[in-house]
Amino acid sequence: MYSWTPATGLSSASIANPTANPTSTTVYTVSVHRGTPACSATSQVTVTVNNPLPISISPAGPLTICPGESAALTASSGFTNYSWSLPGGGNASGANISATLIGSYTVTALGTNNCPATSSAVQIQAGNSAPIAVTADGPLSFCNGQDVLLTAQAGFNNYTWSNGAVGQSATISEAGTYFVTAEGGACGGISDNIVVSINNPAPLTVSPSGNVSACAGETVTLSAQAGFTNYTWSNNQIGQDLEVQNAGFYSVSATNTDGCIATSANVNVTYLPVFTVGITPNGVIDICDDLPVTLTAQAGFSNYEWSNSSQGATLVVSSSGLYSVSADNAQGCSGASNPVIVNFIDNQSASFTYEQNDIPIYNVQFTSTEVADEYLWDFGQGNTSTEESPSYAFPFDGVYPVTLTITNTCGSNSVTINVEVIKTSINDLSSFDNLIVNQLSSNSFLISGNANSNESLEISIINISGQELYSTKLNANGKFSEVVNLPSLAQGVYILRLNDSKSSVVRKWVR
Repeated sequence: MYSWTPATGLSSASIANPTANPTSTTVYTVSVHRGTPACSATSQVTVTVNNPLPISISPAGPLTICPGESAALTASSGFTNYSWSLPGGGNASGANISATLIGSYTVTALGTNNCPATSSAVQIQAGNSAPIAVTADGPLSFCNGQDVLLTAQAGFNNYTWSNGAVGQSATISEAGTYFVTAEGGACGGISDNIVVSINNPAPLTVSPSGNVSACAGETVTLSAQAGFTNYTWSNNQIGQDLEVQNAGFYSVSATNTDGCIATSANVNVTYLPVFTVGITPNGVIDICDDLPVTLTAQAGFSNYEWSNSSQGATLVVSSSGLYSVSADNAQGCSGASNPVIVNFIDNQSASFTYEQNDIPIYNVQFTSTEVADEYLWDFGQGNTSTEESPSYAFPFDGVYPVTLTITNTCGSNSVTINVEVIKTSINDLSSFDNLIVNQLSSNSFLISGNANSNESLEISIINISGQELYSTKLNANGKFSEVVNLPSLAQGVYILRLNDSKSSVVRKWVR
């Protein structure tokens, strides 16, 4: 029913509508009433009503989509100003959209008759992935360093695990949440979440028996926390306790009640350096005046103890010997000194012995009977030696003064002894063989041998001063034997000399 508003001066106006729901061109009649007395007029009006053009949504594929997929929706062509209503209250424009949300989609557009048209709703359904069962080859909670093998059920393709691994199975060694997807069926498959946890045992504690900064030579005992099994130390020793005698880092591993390996932190065991206690005076101390000497240990230590069990930082020494001291430093470690040698030296008198051995001829071996720091032997004619026990070959028979001077800390001392040198062997002369001299009595001797010619043999007796006291000649040819009597000679040491024209030999003879 149309309602009209009368124009100014009109009392009323009405329109007659012969059609209740006009959907096309329609003719309307209007009556107009004016004033009093009433006058009326009737007129016809033609009204055209435009209906919205039909619009629809055409999907390009199935209306059921898998997770991560979309459906292409296209509105009817011939319209403008497309406006889509999306699930959840969203909007989109354009004749074509890609539907990724699950729910109802409609589109409104303006037709060529300028009437807006709205489509019927299109429902996008969610496609469900098939469940994939996963099995494990062991517990999903395991010790650090171990792993578990997860295996997806068969019947799918292209398995991909959430950690990026591909294949039907994946080895898991880290804690986390894992799942697997695969292709196959309408929407492929996906597993439930698998939670893997790592059992990280708390570190073992290690307790030392004392200070881990120990004195040299001490033993430090490290004790691992109780309640574990299979204790193994970093130096491959086995057992809950470890005795340490060398500096270094030490740790221990053991098995806890869950069967996991727990490891301790490193324990740094150090050893304080060895130190030496000084003594003043030190080294070798020679004392000549027989007065005691005082040894003083280095200051800064405690608990001084000397090698003779005396206590204190000083020691008075009155006898020869080897002395040392030990003491403790501020850390409680014990150190020792180098030994000190104390010699109480007597003033020595030089003396010596000698022995003639004639190898080579006239060779004499000398031996000092006193121990000294230095030796000086004077054999005469500028011939000397600094050996303790030298040997010296004199040029010929005779008595030679030999002087020995010894020197030590307390001074020098000399002695001179006349050394008698006599040739003591008999060698064959050029004209005689197997020459033998045998003493028969205190005043006679026998000379025997074999003469190779009628060469004469001269026999001489000489005293130690070199004076010839007796001389005779023996003429022999072939074997001979001659007795020489010397009853007038005084007792003593003499030299017997035998010689032919070409050579001679001497021998010591004692009357």
